[in-house]
Amino acid sequence: MDFLKPRDMVKTLMALFVLVFTFLIYLDTMAPTVSFWDCGEFIAVSHTLSVPHPPGSPLYLLLGRVISMLPIVGGAALDPVLNEPQFHNIAYRINLLSPLATAFANMFLFLIIVRLVAEWRGKIKDAADKWIAYGGALVGSLTIAFSDSHWFNAVEAEVYSMSIFFTAIVVWLILKWSEKVDEGGAGSRYILIISYMMGLAISVHMLNLLTIPFIALIMYMKLNPKEKGVEMMVHMLAVVAIMGIALLIGIEMALPATSLEYMRLSDSDLSSKLMVLGVIFSVITGGGLWGLSQVFKGDRRNHFWKQVVLMGAAGGSYLIIYLGIIKGMPKLANVMGSILNTDNAVSAIGATFTVSILILMTLIFFAPSIYRSRATEIRLSIMALLMVLVGFTSYQTIFIRSSQNPNIDENDPETVSRAVSYLEREQYGSYPMFYRDRWGETPLNRNSAIPGRIVKVNSTGKIGEVVSVNGDQVVVGVGGRDVNQRMSNLSVITNGYRSNSDFFWRYQINHMYIRYFKWQFWGREGDNSDISQLWAIPFLLGLAGMGHHFAKDSRRAFAVLALFMLTGFAILLYLNQDDPQPRERDYSYVGSFYAFAIWIGIGAAAILEKLKDWRKDSPVVFGTAIAIMLLAAPANMLRANYHTHDRTGNYVAWEYSYNLLNTCEPNAILFTNGDNDTFPLWYLQEVEGIRKDVRVVNLSLLNTPWYVKQLKHMEPKVPISLSDEEIEDLTLWRWEEREMTLPGPSNFGDKPESGSLEKGSAGITWNLQPTISRSKSQQTGKLVGGLRVQDIMIFDIMRVNKWKQPIYFAVTVSPSNQIGLGDYLRMDGQAYQVMPYKVGLSIDVDVMYDKIIDTYRYTNLDDPDVYYPPNVLRLLQNYRKGFLQLVYEYGLDGDENRQKALHVLHKMDELVPDETIPVTYMDLYLQIAQMYYQLDDDSSAYRYMENAFENGRDNVPLMERIKVASIWNDLFDETEKTLEILLPLSMEAPMNAQLIYEIARAYVKDGNALDGEEWVNRLASLAPMARETRTLQDMVNKLKADSTDS
Repeated sequence: MDFLKPRDMVKTLMALFVLVFTFLIYLDTMAPTVSFWDCGEFIAVSHTLSVPHPPGSPLYLLLGRVISMLPIVGGAALDPVLNEPQFHNIAYRINLLSPLATAFANMFLFLIIVRLVAEWRGKIKDAADKWIAYGGALVGSLTIAFSDSHWFNAVEAEVYSMSIFFTAIVVWLILKWSEKVDEGGAGSRYILIISYMMGLAISVHMLNLLTIPFIALIMYMKLNPKEKGVEMMVHMLAVVAIMGIALLIGIEMALPATSLEYMRLSDSDLSSKLMVLGVIFSVITGGGLWGLSQVFKGDRRNHFWKQVVLMGAAGGSYLIIYLGIIKGMPKLANVMGSILNTDNAVSAIGATFTVSILILMTLIFFAPSIYRSRATEIRLSIMALLMVLVGFTSYQTIFIRSSQNPNIDENDPETVSRAVSYLEREQYGSYPMFYRDRWGETPLNRNSAIPGRIVKVNSTGKIGEVVSVNGDQVVVGVGGRDVNQRMSNLSVITNGYRSNSDFFWRYQINHMYIRYFKWQFWGREGDNSDISQLWAIPFLLGLAGMGHHFAKDSRRAFAVLALFMLTGFAILLYLNQDDPQPRERDYSYVGSFYAFAIWIGIGAAAILEKLKDWRKDSPVVFGTAIAIMLLAAPANMLRANYHTHDRTGNYVAWEYSYNLLNTCEPNAILFTNGDNDTFPLWYLQEVEGIRKDVRVVNLSLLNTPWYVKQLKHMEPKVPISLSDEEIEDLTLWRWEEREMTLPGPSNFGDKPESGSLEKGSAGITWNLQPTISRSKSQQTGKLVGGLRVQDIMIFDIMRVNKWKQPIYFAVTVSPSNQIGLGDYLRMDGQAYQVMPYKVGLSIDVDVMYDKIIDTYRYTNLDDPDVYYPPNVLRLLQNYRKGFLQLVYEYGLDGDENRQKALHVLHKMDELVPDETIPVTYMDLYLQIAQMYYQLDDDSSAYRYMENAFENGRDNVPLMERIKVASIWNDLFDETEKTLEILLPLSMEAPMNAQLIYEIARAYVKDGNALDGEEWVNRLASLAPMARETRTLQDMVNKLKADSTDS
């Protein structure tokens, strides 16, 4: 590579420093084993070369398979009991792909910034030029290296780190092309390498396609060096505006309902209408562009049409790759399958790739005879397309492996039709890009009428916020003034959004992008941005760099801006995300943050440039300035983000999955909910061979016919009565609630003796209600609606199984997904076992004790140096619930049971201590405190109440904070602490009767008649007839009488 030549040794050494230094940091903080979300799936399918969820990422799997076979030592923590390696290191090896790819992306960012600085400063000639270019690049590259989301992607097995690597290398390569294009055939070589990288990149993730406009702009600038940047931006924005207007007019003329309604139609409904739309769009756009061109004269008109051609070429390149290859190849494979009379995906798609490559090679050969004057350009274009296609051929491995029927074979894409469905990602359905009908209304009631709630005044349609509530009277702030309204005239705006545009701005733009952007360059605390962490120094550097870039080289600054916008806001528009999302989506926008880091580096270079003008080329000044910027930005980010990104010692995903599998009896069927309680289990079973007898059944996938058939036919088989044809035809059932019965096992006999269980024969009868689109029938009074395929299959599996295999639901499966079996589910730890008799709240204490205390692993949950993110902390509360359920079962009566219950509570605090795994639910804090108090462990009760008190100060609903104070007052009679919580709340909610009652009660209980009377009178003004008011009034009168007597 050019940057490795000896004349570039300083740059080479600094680039390698960025690579090695950031890699070592990532390696130091990398996850030692499997993590949550898709990581378990990607590790498992990489090691076994299986088939992951669409669209597959085959290149990632191939690289993962290669690295998993290397003899790398690591990721094998010692078991604290057995003192021998606890985990195999396959996960550790595949995790290594991410720090490697991310570190290389950081190195390429260094080189990108150096190149862009040289574009306006000229070639590096002396030491001062090196200080400016290399110093700025060092600051920029290290800043992105330690940014929140970029670092997060770098330490776990996911595709986004490799995706940003391809983005980085493509951006760097086009800049190198710009530098070398005049050197004979060097430019063509770079174009072909870029094309091949693009083909490889879309075999990892399609985000790399968003670099095409940047590539086109850089090429245009090189070929049109005289055109001014501002002129180019104006022309392009005008073209975009004309195209947008043409699109809206075409939609209104060609499509029904509203200009956005078409986004919800099916493809078959759209085909003819889109043809009409295309004609209208083309006519209006063509006319608009011609008309606009007449405004310009001479060279400006030529520049304008060149930019139109540029935008057409960029859009055409995108469409050729996206529609022609990514979307087109599956359709061509369908045709090829018909021609070859085969439904085998390997044969049809292989033939499609082969024929396409042969056609392109033929066109390359005959290009000179087709159009001699442009033969070189035509040949290069076809060769570039060929290189993209060659890179894309890695997808054939997906279909080859599927034909071998691996244990993980998502979508089973071994036939042409299923392969097309796989590549089209039909499993996820289609989502509108623009439609945003995300707000609705529900009547306001006493529970929802709280200050700050967004409401609509039904009589006027105006939107406002609840200011205060007094019985049925609500004060609402509307248009800058307060109005009194009856509660019946108000509706709650669901999700708190005033309109669709409000939803778009507040949630999709502000919450789902700007908030993430601030995480990177302002600072982060929990799920919110926190400027005190980074003082926004990286943001200010980037802002200065953007301004300086536009001032010095507006053409390439515009190209960087296009990259920044397309990898940020364009993705936001494309995804059109709903509220809420199951997880944070910041990883989707790392390309945008990466582009902004270019400007951070340029901002640092600009400061150094100013210093040169001030003090010439003093190395001391340059070195000091670079050191200050390194300390203020990347070093400060390293400090702020290190702990929260350090996965060292975090084995939660591995152990949670291990514990869940070992909750089950041999040969069990385990129903799981989603990614986090499924993919890590697949990893343990497929890679480490742990509990492969347990058949994991993912309820989300259970709605798909290919998955149901795999469960039926692949070992360990799940009992299913339906034929393959019936499975293919499964769809939603219309359903009216009814009683369902399954007989108990023939060898079961009577139920076990238990004080909480009735005596009787085994068997279950329950009311199976609709699970979707529920409403009450006016004729029968019963709920009617539909059953999902997963509901139908759960019942069929249970019916056919006849209690031969134990069946479990993971505790993460919500009651709405348990088809109403709650009365028959016994908690055995991290899973509920379906029992042939009513269980109620009872458990088998011996089974539960064995699981949660003797079998489960809790490595490092007591280590304060190990970081656990908020979503993991919430998941870990399931452990506590198991301990508390065991305490409930022991009961609080009798010395022996009380000792057992106290032992379990102490064991919970030993294995899952609150100091390292804080309780995330206020009610859980209070439950544990009350249990300790009732078991006469006052010190532990007090400790939990203090923690509840500290965590109840901020970001906790008002009523929960009132509850904390109330229980504190009841247990410990500490009026001072009780009032320390309550009195500040009275400023926040002065009309809340429950709050006023608790303050009055605290004063009266403390014997303070004067203050007690004041607050009791305030309570009487809100609830004069309430029994609690009268009781407190009597107590105040008694206090006053006692005071007078004394």
